[in-house]
Amino acid sequence: MVKWTDTKIALILMTPLFILNFGLSIYPMMYSLYLSFHDVNLFLNKFDYIGGLQYIKLFSDKSYGEAAMVTIRFVIDSTVMVLLLSVFIALLLNRAFVGQSIMRVIVIMPWALSEFATATAGRYLFNGSYGFVNAILYRLGLIDKYIDFLGSPFVVELLAFMYAWHLAPLGIFFILAGLQTIPEDLIKQAKIDGASFFTRFRVVTLPFIRYAVLMTGIIATIESARTADMIIVMTGGGPGTSSQTITFYIYKVFFRGLNLGYGAAGSWLLMAGLIIAITSYFIVLSKRRRVM
Repeated sequence: MVKWTDTKIALILMTPLFILNFGLSIYPMMYSLYLSFHDVNLFLNKFDYIGGLQYIKLFSDKSYGEAAMVTIRFVIDSTVMVLLLSVFIALLLNRAFVGQSIMRVIVIMPWALSEFATATAGRYLFNGSYGFVNAILYRLGLIDKYIDFLGSPFVVELLAFMYAWHLAPLGIFFILAGLQTIPEDLIKQAKIDGASFFTRFRVVTLPFIRYAVLMTGIIATIESARTADMIIVMTGGGPGTSSQTITFYIYKVFFRGLNLGYGAAGSWLLMAGLIIAITSYFIVLSKRRRVM
């Protein structure tokens, strides 16, 4: 007779999850790595092994290099905006006021929306012909004609703002949870000692929320680097290629050009860059821990 231990039952129950995860995540990733070492083009009906030539070609690809610069700009802008919004709003929500619970629900709503919905809202907000922002500015007399915001040199910043609006609620609740752990006596003592708001934030508040802020920065970096919906829906990479990120460039190569091997290699090169960036975050985090 088979002896049913807790471990065996747990393994049996988790087996379907492992199979599903393998089918939806691990196998596609490994297959994309396999494709990156091949010249795969469905238009030309090619599937030839070429080793690392796709990666070598990427380093000399001017379009990929320009997309990388746009990606770095977009990621930095998004991450900074997410951190600023998250800390500021979390500090506000940490104060007691009437309707606090309702406000916390309202704040998390942008995170509940899809990136597609957020990008669609951004497209209508900043549209140069009928955008809501243009309408408000025109009614207030601040402009005499509508501005094509999505065709401006600051289009990447507008994309970053909308993405930060979408992602900040997650960071807000991370940081808000950290704020809840601060002993009230510490804050009262700092006030009695005459510490200003900024001094209290630096000396008392920041040490308690430092790791929440770092994790928010890590998530913002990863998510903003991998997003494609925001670019596709809101600007389509335009004007020209001024808002074309690596993910959008890969999307065009992979799905429009059907150059599967080159698109897969571009994806893995992006992943390598993200691994380096995230490793740097964790090095900073571990150093802080050792100092403490």
